[in-house]
Amino acid sequence: MPIRKGNQAMISQTTTTYSAATPSRLPEAALRVTGMARLVLVINLGSFVHPADADEFRHRRGSEAFAEALRGLHPSAPFGADDDTRTVERDAYTLRIFRSRLMHNHFFPTYKIAWDSSMRERMLRLGCTDIGHWQRWAGRIRLSRNGLAVITLDQAFENISLVACTEQILELPAHGEQPLAHDQWSIAMSILEAFLDAIGRTIALPGDDAPRAIRFATPQQLPHTVRLDRYVVYAFRKIERDGRLVAPHELKRDYAPMLASFMESTLVECDGERRFAHHAEQPAHALMQRDASSWEEELCLLTGESALLYYPLIGRGLAYVGGELGLDARAYGAYWAGIMRGIEHLVAFRAEAQQAERRTTALLGQVPGLTRKINDGHLSADDLMLLDHLAAGLSDIFDSLPELRSMAVSTTAFRADFARRKFDALLRELAIGETLDLVNTNVEQLNFFLSYYNDMRLQWQGMRTNNLGIVLGVIVLFMAVSSFLADTFSVVDRLSDPQQDGWVILAWVLTFAGGLLILGLALARARKQLTRLTTWRWRRAEARSVRPADHDEKI
Repeated sequence: MPIRKGNQAMISQTTTTYSAATPSRLPEAALRVTGMARLVLVINLGSFVHPADADEFRHRRGSEAFAEALRGLHPSAPFGADDDTRTVERDAYTLRIFRSRLMHNHFFPTYKIAWDSSMRERMLRLGCTDIGHWQRWAGRIRLSRNGLAVITLDQAFENISLVACTEQILELPAHGEQPLAHDQWSIAMSILEAFLDAIGRTIALPGDDAPRAIRFATPQQLPHTVRLDRYVVYAFRKIERDGRLVAPHELKRDYAPMLASFMESTLVECDGERRFAHHAEQPAHALMQRDASSWEEELCLLTGESALLYYPLIGRGLAYVGGELGLDARAYGAYWAGIMRGIEHLVAFRAEAQQAERRTTALLGQVPGLTRKINDGHLSADDLMLLDHLAAGLSDIFDSLPELRSMAVSTTAFRADFARRKFDALLRELAIGETLDLVNTNVEQLNFFLSYYNDMRLQWQGMRTNNLGIVLGVIVLFMAVSSFLADTFSVVDRLSDPQQDGWVILAWVLTFAGGLLILGLALARARKQLTRLTTWRWRRAEARSVRPADHDEKI
């Protein structure tokens, strides 16, 4: 594989080789590309949070306090601020690609990594002895507002075949060689571990009283949800055949199946020869029809797993676009660099939306068991804690869900139509809208369940209050009857006295009548409450008897 001159001094040994070019009769071997490939790898930062700070991390990510903490990170060596990415973002804003809201709320500092002695030792401890292999990748890392780590790995290509390009992306060894002991994911995980060490394994969050630190640790066993997404962006400025530049419209017309297989990163090997699979014509041409480029002199193909950007005007001429930077000679290159940065953002955005979907689906999975216990009226202390956890989880999702919904509308994040159309196409390919629809449905059902639980809790509290009222009423009635009987006997004794007049008799009669009225009202109230309690218990018993029958019918 051709090695850039700037990297020759860094490579002390090279053991990995790639197979020789396949015979020229294959178009994938005849087409030669010059440009670069960028791997976008998204890792769940929450998997590295110390267990004692996991709840705090879930509560605070997505908030402005968490975003402010990310802007203030200053990692030590081998990491440094990436001024090139900052320039790309600023130029893209000037070219009207990004809106200021996107820049402020979702673009955070990017840090590039230097393959120094500490990183070499780290990679060697992981068994990555092929120094020349992993040093070909230029690594960068940034953290997102919603607690993700986005690692990009760049590799330049200079006049290599399409097959060789795919072999390097797939990490395929040459014929007869052993597979590599590591891959791009292991490189990305090593970069993340080194970055956490460079920030002291803590992120200090500002607070009203004192800063709260989120601590990070290395888990003994990583969960399956740590690797969230992988996306490949191919950016070519030259595609040639036999020394002649192939125009974008020629690629779409004559090489559609081959480009479709290339973007799927799939190779087949027959008789010791590697080639692209023969892609079906109809979906291949449908992919070409979805070309999102604005000009015939460029190509922008987008799928859910990869993107192919081809802009042969760079290096051959000048292109002027709108904005303050539009008349600059580097405007066209800055425009496509901004498109690549926007693709990185949307890949991370898809991972954030999928995280919200997984979280709400997991919370919704707790609802059936809790609903049965609520209907039975038997909730243990653990069940009440689970309900509190469910409510807190829903509250955490509301911290980020409104912003996710807003960013799913391309006009809120991107300005110029020639850029926005590309990101609209990518949003459809990444199925972000469908994912957020599912999140919204889950949130609605969780809200309905919590409202149902609150209604039942109010009923229970009302029944307890009524029962307490009945008990107090009986006690008061007993005291009233006792006093009434005592007064009655006293009145009878006094009536036997011939000196008592008629007013005493009248007072006794009125007291007797009032006591009977109070007694009647209390008995009616008690009967009503007893009827309601009996009816509620009867309905619950009926529901218990019907539930097994319904279950049998479903089976």
